[in-house]
Amino acid sequence: MVTFKMGQDTENEIVSKIQESKGYIRIAVFQMHSEVIFSALLVKAGQGVRIEICTLPYDSINSDVRESVVERFERLKNAGVSIHFLPWNVGDPERTTTAVGRWYAYHGKFMVTEKYAIIFSTNFLESDEIETFVIDDSTDLIQTLNEKFKWLVTTFCLISDDGQAGGFRKWIEEQIGMDEASRIFHLPDSIKSKTHENNWILHYPVGICKIKDKDYSGMYVTPFDARARNLYETIISLAEQFVYISTESFTDQDFCEFIIRQTRKKKIDIKILTGGTSMDFAERITDMYSNLIACGVAIYVPNSPLHAKLLVTEKFVLIGSVNLNNMNLGFNKGRMYWRSNIETIYVTSDLVSSAKSDFETIIDASRKIEEVHIVKESKKLGGFFSDYDLKSQDSAKQMVARFIVNERIQGKAEILRLAGYVNLYVKRVHPRTKLVTKMDMLSCLVLHILSESQQTQSLIQQRLLIYGSIEEINQALNGMITIGMIEENNGEIKLDLAYFLNGEL
Repeated sequence: MVTFKMGQDTENEIVSKIQESKGYIRIAVFQMHSEVIFSALLVKAGQGVRIEICTLPYDSINSDVRESVVERFERLKNAGVSIHFLPWNVGDPERTTTAVGRWYAYHGKFMVTEKYAIIFSTNFLESDEIETFVIDDSTDLIQTLNEKFKWLVTTFCLISDDGQAGGFRKWIEEQIGMDEASRIFHLPDSIKSKTHENNWILHYPVGICKIKDKDYSGMYVTPFDARARNLYETIISLAEQFVYISTESFTDQDFCEFIIRQTRKKKIDIKILTGGTSMDFAERITDMYSNLIACGVAIYVPNSPLHAKLLVTEKFVLIGSVNLNNMNLGFNKGRMYWRSNIETIYVTSDLVSSAKSDFETIIDASRKIEEVHIVKESKKLGGFFSDYDLKSQDSAKQMVARFIVNERIQGKAEILRLAGYVNLYVKRVHPRTKLVTKMDMLSCLVLHILSESQQTQSLIQQRLLIYGSIEEINQALNGMITIGMIEENNGEIKLDLAYFLNGEL
Protein backbone atom coordinates (compact mmCIF):
# COMPACT_ATOMS: atom_id res chain seq x y z
CA MET A 1 0.00 0.00 0.00
CA VAL A 2 1.23 3.47 -0.92
CA THR A 3 -0.06 6.71 0.61
CA PHE A 4 0.65 10.22 -0.68
CA LYS A 5 -0.34 13.47 0.98
CA MET A 6 0.30 17.14 0.44
CA GLY A 7 -1.10 19.53 3.00
CA GLN A 8 -0.94 20.52 6.63
CA ASP A 9 -1.10 18.28 9.70
CA THR A 10 1.21 15.69 8.14
CA GLU A 11 2.92 15.11 11.49
CA ASN A 12 0.08 12.94 12.80
CA GLU A 13 0.55 10.49 9.91
CA ILE A 14 4.26 10.16 10.72
CA VAL A 15 3.53 9.70 14.43
CA SER A 16 1.05 6.93 13.69
CA LYS A 17 3.73 4.98 11.80
CA ILE A 18 6.16 5.48 14.68
CA GLN A 19 3.54 4.09 17.05
CA GLU A 20 3.02 1.00 14.87
CA SER A 21 6.70 0.06 14.94
CA LYS A 22 7.77 -2.93 17.04
CA GLY A 23 11.24 -3.58 15.60
CA TYR A 24 13.24 -0.52 14.62
CA ILE A 25 12.94 3.12 13.56
CA ARG A 26 15.60 4.96 11.57
CA ILE A 27 15.25 8.67 10.83
CA ALA A 28 17.56 10.78 8.68
CA VAL A 29 16.47 14.40 8.90
CA PHE A 30 17.91 17.89 8.56
CA GLN A 31 16.24 19.20 11.74
CA MET A 32 13.98 17.70 14.41
CA HIS A 33 12.35 19.92 17.06
CA SER A 34 8.80 18.62 17.53
CA GLU A 35 7.93 17.57 21.06
CA VAL A 36 5.22 15.31 19.62
CA ILE A 37 7.79 13.36 17.58
CA PHE A 38 10.26 13.19 20.47
CA SER A 39 7.53 11.93 22.83
CA ALA A 40 6.42 9.22 20.39
CA LEU A 41 10.03 8.06 19.95
CA LEU A 42 10.63 8.07 23.70
CA VAL A 43 7.63 5.78 24.22
CA LYS A 44 8.87 3.34 21.56
CA ALA A 45 12.37 3.37 23.03
CA GLY A 46 10.84 2.40 26.36
CA GLN A 47 9.13 -0.52 24.61
CA GLY A 48 12.47 -1.83 23.34
CA VAL A 49 12.25 -0.57 19.75
CA ARG A 50 15.71 0.09 18.29
CA ILE A 51 15.90 3.73 17.23
CA GLU A 52 18.60 5.53 15.29
CA ILE A 53 18.57 9.18 14.21
CA CYS A 54 20.93 10.79 11.70
CA THR A 55 20.82 14.59 11.89
CA LEU A 56 22.92 17.74 12.07
CA PRO A 57 24.96 18.73 15.13
CA TYR A 58 23.40 20.77 17.91
CA ASP A 59 24.90 24.07 16.74
CA SER A 60 22.70 23.88 13.63
CA ILE A 61 19.59 24.39 15.79
CA ASN A 62 18.26 27.94 15.98
CA SER A 63 19.49 29.57 19.17
CA ASP A 64 16.01 30.51 20.39
CA VAL A 65 14.98 26.82 20.68
CA ARG A 66 18.36 25.10 20.95
CA GLU A 67 18.34 24.49 24.69
CA SER A 68 14.94 22.79 24.75
CA VAL A 69 15.63 20.72 21.60
CA VAL A 70 19.00 19.54 22.91
CA GLU A 71 17.29 18.43 26.13
CA ARG A 72 14.87 16.34 24.05
CA PHE A 73 17.71 14.68 22.18
CA GLU A 74 19.53 13.96 25.43
CA ARG A 75 16.42 12.29 26.85
CA LEU A 76 16.35 10.03 23.80
CA LYS A 77 20.05 9.21 24.20
CA ASN A 78 19.48 8.34 27.86
CA ALA A 79 16.69 6.00 26.73
CA GLY A 80 19.11 4.12 24.48
CA VAL A 81 18.45 5.91 21.17
CA SER A 82 21.50 6.19 18.90
CA ILE A 83 22.06 9.75 17.63
CA HIS A 84 24.42 10.08 14.66
CA PHE A 85 25.54 13.62 13.88
CA LEU A 86 26.43 14.46 10.30
CA PRO A 87 29.01 17.26 10.71
CA TRP A 88 30.20 17.70 7.13
CA ASN A 89 30.02 21.18 5.59
CA VAL A 90 30.18 21.93 1.87
CA GLY A 91 30.79 25.03 -0.20
CA ASP A 92 31.35 28.63 0.77
CA PRO A 93 28.61 30.65 2.52
CA GLU A 94 30.24 33.98 1.66
CA ARG A 95 27.20 35.25 -0.29
CA THR A 96 24.49 34.30 2.19
CA THR A 97 23.29 35.73 5.49
CA THR A 98 21.88 32.42 6.73
CA ALA A 99 25.15 30.74 7.75
CA VAL A 100 27.36 31.71 10.69
CA GLY A 101 30.58 29.70 10.92
CA ARG A 102 29.04 26.61 9.32
CA TRP A 103 27.40 25.47 6.08
CA TYR A 104 26.16 21.97 6.76
CA ALA A 105 25.81 19.69 3.76
CA TYR A 106 22.97 17.36 4.76
CA HIS A 107 19.43 18.51 4.02
CA GLY A 108 17.67 15.17 3.35
CA LYS A 109 14.58 13.72 5.04
CA PHE A 110 13.32 10.13 5.31
CA MET A 111 12.30 7.50 7.86
CA VAL A 112 12.20 3.72 7.73
CA THR A 113 10.72 1.12 10.06
CA GLU A 114 10.28 -2.63 9.70
CA LYS A 115 6.83 -1.84 8.24
CA TYR A 116 7.16 1.36 6.26
CA ALA A 117 9.42 3.45 4.06
CA ILE A 118 8.56 7.15 4.44
CA ILE A 119 9.99 9.98 2.34
CA PHE A 120 8.94 13.49 3.32
CA SER A 121 9.72 17.20 3.09
CA THR A 122 9.18 18.05 6.76
CA ASN A 123 11.83 18.90 9.32
CA PHE A 124 9.62 17.99 12.34
CA LEU A 125 9.52 21.59 13.57
CA GLU A 126 7.03 23.13 15.97
CA SER A 127 5.01 24.59 13.11
CA ASP A 128 2.11 23.52 10.92
CA GLU A 129 3.41 24.07 7.39
CA ILE A 130 2.25 22.68 4.05
CA GLU A 131 4.32 19.52 3.63
CA THR A 132 4.28 16.39 1.53
CA PHE A 133 5.11 12.74 2.11
CA VAL A 134 4.95 9.23 0.68
CA ILE A 135 4.37 6.18 2.90
CA ASP A 136 5.08 2.83 1.24
CA ASP A 137 5.05 -0.68 2.74
CA SER A 138 7.12 -2.12 -0.14
CA THR A 139 9.82 -4.44 1.20
CA ASP A 140 12.15 -3.35 -1.60
CA LEU A 141 11.84 0.33 -0.71
CA ILE A 142 12.21 -0.46 3.00
CA GLN A 143 15.44 -2.29 2.24
CA THR A 144 16.64 0.59 0.04
CA LEU A 145 16.05 3.18 2.78
CA ASN A 146 17.85 0.99 5.31
CA GLU A 147 20.81 0.81 2.95
CA LYS A 148 20.76 4.57 2.40
CA PHE A 149 20.66 5.19 6.15
CA LYS A 150 23.60 2.89 6.80
CA TRP A 151 25.57 4.54 4.00
CA LEU A 152 24.95 8.02 5.41
CA VAL A 153 26.10 6.96 8.88
CA THR A 154 29.25 5.11 7.80
CA THR A 155 30.24 7.68 5.17
CA PHE A 156 29.55 10.93 7.02
CA CYS A 157 28.93 10.36 10.75
CA LEU A 158 31.20 7.93 12.62
CA ILE A 159 34.12 9.94 14.04
CA SER A 160 37.64 8.53 13.48
CA ASP A 161 40.73 9.09 15.61
CA ASP A 162 41.85 12.01 13.43
CA GLY A 163 38.62 13.89 14.13
CA GLN A 164 37.08 13.33 10.71
CA ALA A 165 33.57 11.95 10.35
CA GLY A 166 32.97 8.73 8.46
CA GLY A 167 34.90 7.40 5.50
CA PHE A 168 34.05 10.38 3.31
CA ARG A 169 37.55 11.82 2.90
CA LYS A 170 39.09 8.41 2.28
CA TRP A 171 36.47 7.75 -0.39
CA ILE A 172 37.33 11.03 -2.14
CA GLU A 173 41.07 10.41 -1.86
CA GLU A 174 40.60 7.05 -3.55
CA GLN A 175 38.88 8.82 -6.45
CA ILE A 176 41.27 11.71 -7.07
CA GLY A 177 44.39 11.11 -4.95
CA MET A 178 45.54 12.66 -1.70
CA ASP A 179 47.24 15.69 -3.25
CA GLU A 180 44.17 16.77 -5.24
CA ALA A 181 41.90 16.01 -2.28
CA SER A 182 43.91 18.38 -0.09
CA ARG A 183 42.88 21.20 -2.43
CA ILE A 184 39.18 20.76 -1.65
CA PHE A 185 39.24 19.57 1.99
CA HIS A 186 39.73 22.86 3.81
CA LEU A 187 37.81 25.78 5.28
CA PRO A 188 36.78 28.56 2.87
CA ASP A 189 38.28 31.99 3.51
CA SER A 190 34.93 33.30 4.77
CA ILE A 191 34.94 30.88 7.72
CA LYS A 192 37.21 32.04 10.56
CA SER A 193 36.24 29.46 13.20
CA LYS A 194 38.30 26.24 13.28
CA THR A 195 35.42 24.19 14.72
CA HIS A 196 34.73 22.36 11.43
CA GLU A 197 38.20 22.32 9.88
CA ASN A 198 38.27 18.49 9.86
CA ASN A 199 34.87 18.18 8.19
CA TRP A 200 34.68 20.71 5.38
CA ILE A 201 34.80 20.13 1.63
CA LEU A 202 34.50 22.91 -0.93
CA HIS A 203 32.97 20.73 -3.66
CA TYR A 204 32.88 17.13 -4.90
CA PRO A 205 34.75 15.51 -7.80
CA VAL A 206 32.34 15.20 -10.71
CA GLY A 207 33.13 11.49 -10.99
CA ILE A 208 31.18 10.65 -7.83
CA CYS A 209 28.20 12.86 -8.78
CA LYS A 210 26.22 10.74 -11.22
CA ILE A 211 24.05 11.85 -14.11
CA LYS A 212 20.94 9.70 -14.47
CA ASP A 213 19.85 9.10 -18.07
CA LYS A 214 17.29 6.27 -17.78
CA ASP A 215 15.18 4.28 -15.29
CA TYR A 216 14.37 7.32 -13.17
CA SER A 217 12.13 5.73 -10.54
CA GLY A 218 13.80 5.06 -7.21
CA MET A 219 15.35 6.60 -4.10
CA TYR A 220 18.34 8.90 -4.42
CA VAL A 221 20.83 10.53 -2.11
CA THR A 222 21.99 13.42 -4.27
CA PRO A 223 24.40 14.28 -5.72
CA PHE A 224 26.03 10.86 -5.31
CA ASP A 225 23.25 8.64 -6.70
CA ALA A 226 22.28 11.36 -9.17
CA ARG A 227 22.51 15.13 -9.43
CA ALA A 228 19.31 16.81 -8.26
CA ARG A 229 19.43 19.40 -11.04
CA ASN A 230 19.76 16.64 -13.63
CA LEU A 231 16.80 14.71 -12.21
CA TYR A 232 14.54 17.77 -12.10
CA GLU A 233 15.46 18.97 -15.57
CA THR A 234 15.17 15.51 -17.15
CA ILE A 235 11.75 14.78 -15.67
CA ILE A 236 10.47 18.21 -16.72
CA SER A 237 11.91 17.76 -20.22
CA LEU A 238 10.01 14.47 -20.55
CA ALA A 239 6.68 16.10 -19.60
CA GLU A 240 4.20 16.73 -22.41
CA GLN A 241 1.04 17.87 -20.60
CA PHE A 242 1.80 19.60 -17.31
CA VAL A 243 4.51 20.42 -14.79
CA TYR A 244 3.57 21.22 -11.19
CA ILE A 245 6.32 22.34 -8.81
CA SER A 246 6.20 23.07 -5.09
CA THR A 247 9.27 24.67 -3.55
CA GLU A 248 9.70 26.66 -0.37
CA SER A 249 12.30 28.86 -2.10
CA PHE A 250 13.01 29.48 -5.77
CA THR A 251 16.10 31.61 -6.36
CA ASP A 252 18.08 29.68 -8.99
CA GLN A 253 18.49 31.81 -12.12
CA ASP A 254 19.69 28.92 -14.30
CA PHE A 255 16.66 26.81 -13.42
CA CYS A 256 14.39 29.74 -14.21
CA GLU A 257 15.98 30.02 -17.66
CA PHE A 258 15.61 26.26 -18.12
CA ILE A 259 11.86 26.52 -17.52
CA ILE A 260 11.61 29.45 -19.93
CA ARG A 261 13.29 27.33 -22.60
CA GLN A 262 10.72 24.61 -22.00
CA THR A 263 7.88 27.06 -22.65
CA ARG A 264 9.48 27.92 -25.99
CA LYS A 265 9.86 24.27 -27.02
CA LYS A 266 6.34 23.07 -26.24
CA LYS A 267 2.91 24.13 -25.10
CA ILE A 268 2.68 22.87 -21.55
CA ASP A 269 0.82 23.84 -18.39
CA ILE A 270 3.41 24.91 -15.80
CA LYS A 271 2.36 25.90 -12.30
CA ILE A 272 4.76 26.76 -9.47
CA LEU A 273 3.85 26.98 -5.80
CA THR A 274 6.44 28.86 -3.76
CA GLY A 275 6.96 30.87 -0.61
CA GLY A 276 7.81 33.82 -2.85
CA THR A 277 10.42 35.39 -0.55
CA SER A 278 14.19 35.41 -0.16
CA MET A 279 16.41 37.01 2.45
CA ASP A 280 19.34 37.35 0.05
CA PHE A 281 17.84 37.52 -3.45
CA ALA A 282 14.61 39.56 -3.23
CA GLU A 283 15.34 41.68 -6.31
CA ARG A 284 16.49 38.66 -8.32
CA ILE A 285 13.39 36.60 -7.69
CA THR A 286 11.07 39.49 -8.57
CA ASP A 287 12.79 39.67 -11.95
CA MET A 288 12.79 35.86 -12.35
CA TYR A 289 9.10 35.51 -11.53
CA SER A 290 8.18 38.32 -13.93
CA ASN A 291 10.07 36.54 -16.71
CA LEU A 292 8.30 33.27 -15.98
CA ILE A 293 4.84 34.86 -15.86
CA ALA A 294 5.59 36.58 -19.17
CA CYS A 295 6.17 33.10 -20.64
CA GLY A 296 2.82 31.83 -19.40
CA VAL A 297 4.00 30.14 -16.20
CA ALA A 298 1.54 30.54 -13.32
CA ILE A 299 3.13 31.18 -9.94
CA TYR A 300 1.22 30.96 -6.66
CA VAL A 301 1.85 31.72 -3.00
CA PRO A 302 -0.22 29.75 -0.46
CA ASN A 303 -1.95 31.45 2.45
CA SER A 304 -0.26 29.03 4.88
CA PRO A 305 3.51 28.56 5.32
CA LEU A 306 4.92 26.33 2.57
CA HIS A 307 7.68 23.78 3.06
CA ALA A 308 6.67 21.04 0.59
CA LYS A 309 9.17 20.06 -2.10
CA LEU A 310 7.41 18.35 -4.98
CA LEU A 311 7.50 17.92 -8.75
CA VAL A 312 4.53 16.35 -10.56
CA THR A 313 4.15 15.65 -14.27
CA GLU A 314 1.81 13.30 -16.13
CA LYS A 315 4.64 10.73 -16.01
CA PHE A 316 6.41 11.11 -12.66
CA VAL A 317 6.16 12.33 -9.09
CA LEU A 318 9.34 13.56 -7.42
CA ILE A 319 9.26 14.18 -3.67
CA GLY A 320 12.07 15.00 -1.30
CA SER A 321 14.13 17.76 0.25
CA VAL A 322 15.14 19.89 -2.76
CA ASN A 323 14.27 23.55 -3.09
CA LEU A 324 14.97 25.35 -6.36
CA ASN A 325 18.12 27.07 -5.20
CA ASN A 326 21.76 26.73 -6.18
CA MET A 327 22.93 24.56 -3.30
CA ASN A 328 19.96 22.19 -3.28
CA LEU A 329 20.01 21.61 -7.05
CA GLY A 330 23.79 21.71 -7.33
CA PHE A 331 26.07 23.36 -9.87
CA ASN A 332 29.41 22.95 -11.60
CA LYS A 333 32.56 24.48 -10.14
CA GLY A 334 34.65 24.37 -13.27
CA ARG A 335 34.88 21.12 -15.24
CA MET A 336 36.21 18.97 -12.43
CA TYR A 337 33.88 19.63 -9.51
CA TRP A 338 30.24 19.75 -8.46
CA ARG A 339 28.93 21.66 -5.45
CA SER A 340 25.64 20.93 -3.69
CA ASN A 341 23.96 19.95 -0.48
CA ILE A 342 23.29 16.29 0.26
CA GLU A 343 19.60 15.85 -0.54
CA THR A 344 17.08 12.99 -0.70
CA ILE A 345 14.71 12.46 -3.63
CA TYR A 346 12.17 9.75 -4.35
CA VAL A 347 10.87 9.35 -7.92
CA THR A 348 7.85 7.23 -8.81
CA SER A 349 5.32 6.93 -11.62
CA ASP A 350 2.61 5.44 -9.38
CA LEU A 351 1.27 8.52 -7.54
CA VAL A 352 0.56 11.02 -10.32
CA SER A 353 -3.21 11.20 -9.84
CA SER A 354 -3.19 11.77 -6.08
CA ALA A 355 -0.22 14.16 -6.19
CA LYS A 356 -1.86 16.19 -8.97
CA SER A 357 -5.13 16.36 -7.06
CA ASP A 358 -3.53 17.47 -3.79
CA PHE A 359 -1.40 20.06 -5.58
CA GLU A 360 -4.42 21.54 -7.36
CA THR A 361 -6.33 21.73 -4.08
CA ILE A 362 -3.52 23.83 -2.58
CA ILE A 363 -3.36 26.00 -5.71
CA ASP A 364 -7.09 26.71 -5.54
CA ALA A 365 -6.61 28.17 -2.06
CA SER A 366 -3.53 30.23 -2.99
CA ARG A 367 -2.84 33.71 -4.37
CA LYS A 368 -1.09 34.48 -7.61
CA ILE A 369 2.38 35.91 -7.02
CA GLU A 370 1.32 39.08 -8.88
CA GLU A 371 -1.04 39.92 -6.02
CA VAL A 372 1.81 39.55 -3.52
CA HIS A 373 4.00 41.85 -5.62
CA ILE A 374 1.21 44.42 -5.86
CA VAL A 375 1.03 44.62 -2.06
CA LYS A 376 4.82 45.08 -1.87
CA GLU A 377 4.85 47.74 -4.57
CA SER A 378 2.02 49.68 -2.92
CA LYS A 379 4.23 50.07 0.15
CA LYS A 380 7.13 51.45 -1.91
CA LEU A 381 5.34 54.19 -3.85
CA GLY A 382 7.02 56.93 -1.83
CA GLY A 383 6.47 60.27 -3.48
CA PHE A 384 4.16 59.16 -6.29
CA PHE A 385 1.36 61.20 -4.72
CA SER A 386 3.10 63.22 -2.01
CA ASP A 387 5.51 64.90 -4.46
CA TYR A 388 2.47 66.71 -5.82
CA ASP A 389 1.12 67.42 -2.34
CA LEU A 390 -1.64 64.84 -2.88
CA LYS A 391 -3.19 62.30 -0.55
CA SER A 392 -4.42 58.93 -1.78
CA GLN A 393 -6.79 56.16 -0.88
CA ASP A 394 -5.32 52.69 -0.41
CA SER A 395 -7.27 51.57 -3.46
CA ALA A 396 -5.52 54.25 -5.55
CA LYS A 397 -2.12 53.07 -4.32
CA GLN A 398 -3.03 49.50 -5.18
CA MET A 399 -4.07 50.58 -8.66
CA VAL A 400 -0.70 52.24 -9.26
CA ALA A 401 1.07 49.19 -7.85
CA ARG A 402 -0.95 46.94 -10.16
CA PHE A 403 0.06 49.13 -13.09
CA ILE A 404 3.75 48.82 -12.13
CA VAL A 405 3.58 45.04 -11.78
CA ASN A 406 1.60 44.61 -15.00
CA GLU A 407 3.95 46.85 -16.99
CA ARG A 408 6.96 44.95 -15.67
CA ILE A 409 5.47 41.65 -16.82
CA GLN A 410 4.29 43.03 -20.14
CA GLY A 411 7.74 44.48 -20.75
CA LYS A 412 9.26 41.03 -20.22
CA ALA A 413 6.65 39.52 -22.55
CA GLU A 414 7.50 42.04 -25.29
CA ILE A 415 11.20 41.16 -25.06
CA LEU A 416 10.44 37.45 -25.24
CA ARG A 417 8.13 37.99 -28.21
CA LEU A 418 10.87 39.91 -30.02
CA ALA A 419 13.35 37.12 -29.25
CA GLY A 420 10.91 34.66 -30.81
CA TYR A 421 10.74 36.78 -33.97
CA VAL A 422 14.54 36.91 -34.16
CA ASN A 423 14.84 33.13 -33.85
CA LEU A 424 12.22 32.40 -36.48
CA TYR A 425 13.37 35.14 -38.86
CA VAL A 426 16.97 33.93 -38.91
CA LYS A 427 15.86 30.33 -39.45
CA ARG A 428 13.76 31.44 -42.44
CA VAL A 429 16.04 33.99 -44.09
CA HIS A 430 19.52 32.54 -43.52
CA PRO A 431 19.17 29.18 -41.74
CA ARG A 432 22.79 28.13 -42.24
CA THR A 433 24.24 30.88 -40.09
CA LYS A 434 23.35 31.83 -36.54
CA LEU A 435 24.84 35.32 -36.82
CA VAL A 436 22.21 38.00 -36.20
CA THR A 437 22.95 41.25 -38.05
CA LYS A 438 21.72 44.79 -37.47
CA MET A 439 19.48 44.46 -40.54
CA ASP A 440 18.04 41.25 -39.11
CA MET A 441 17.14 43.11 -35.92
CA LEU A 442 15.53 45.99 -37.83
CA SER A 443 13.43 43.47 -39.76
CA CYS A 444 12.36 41.77 -36.54
CA LEU A 445 11.43 45.12 -35.00
CA VAL A 446 9.24 45.71 -38.05
CA LEU A 447 7.51 42.37 -37.41
CA HIS A 448 7.09 43.33 -33.77
CA ILE A 449 5.41 46.64 -34.72
CA LEU A 450 3.17 45.09 -37.37
CA SER A 451 2.04 42.34 -35.00
CA GLU A 452 0.12 45.09 -33.17
CA SER A 453 -1.58 46.55 -36.27
CA GLN A 454 -0.89 47.63 -39.84
CA GLN A 455 1.14 50.83 -40.14
CA THR A 456 2.17 53.39 -42.72
CA GLN A 457 5.77 53.45 -43.82
CA SER A 458 6.28 56.87 -42.23
CA LEU A 459 5.00 55.67 -38.85
CA ILE A 460 7.30 52.65 -38.96
CA GLN A 461 10.19 54.94 -39.76
CA GLN A 462 9.35 57.23 -36.84
CA ARG A 463 9.28 54.34 -34.40
CA LEU A 464 12.53 52.80 -35.63
CA LEU A 465 14.67 55.90 -36.13
CA ILE A 466 16.36 55.38 -32.76
CA TYR A 467 17.60 52.01 -34.06
CA GLY A 468 18.67 52.81 -37.64
CA SER A 469 18.72 55.32 -40.48
CA ILE A 470 15.84 55.92 -42.91
CA GLU A 471 17.83 54.13 -45.59
CA GLU A 472 18.36 51.07 -43.38
CA ILE A 473 14.71 50.96 -42.35
CA ASN A 474 13.55 51.17 -45.96
CA GLN A 475 16.04 48.45 -46.92
CA ALA A 476 14.59 46.19 -44.24
CA LEU A 477 11.02 46.90 -45.38
CA ASN A 478 11.79 46.28 -49.06
CA GLY A 479 13.59 43.06 -48.27
CA MET A 480 10.66 41.73 -46.25
CA ILE A 481 8.19 42.69 -48.99
CA THR A 482 10.34 40.89 -51.55
CA ILE A 483 10.34 37.58 -49.63
CA GLY A 484 6.60 37.87 -48.90
CA MET A 485 6.82 38.33 -45.16
CA ILE A 486 4.94 41.66 -45.28
CA GLU A 487 2.85 43.40 -47.92
CA GLU A 488 2.00 47.01 -48.84
CA ASN A 489 -1.48 48.05 -49.94
CA ASN A 490 -2.68 51.63 -50.44
CA GLY A 491 0.12 53.04 -48.34
CA GLU A 492 -0.45 50.63 -45.42
CA ILE A 493 2.05 47.91 -44.54
CA LYS A 494 0.89 44.74 -42.79
CA LEU A 495 1.94 41.19 -42.11
CA ASP A 496 1.28 38.76 -44.96
CA LEU A 497 -1.24 36.43 -43.32
CA ALA A 498 -0.74 33.71 -45.93
CA TYR A 499 2.94 33.61 -45.02
CA PHE A 500 2.10 33.10 -41.36
CA LEU A 501 -0.76 30.66 -41.90
CA ASN A 502 1.56 28.48 -43.99
CA GLY A 503 3.64 28.04 -40.89
CA GLU A 504 6.64 29.92 -42.26
CA LEU A 505 6.98 32.00 -39.13
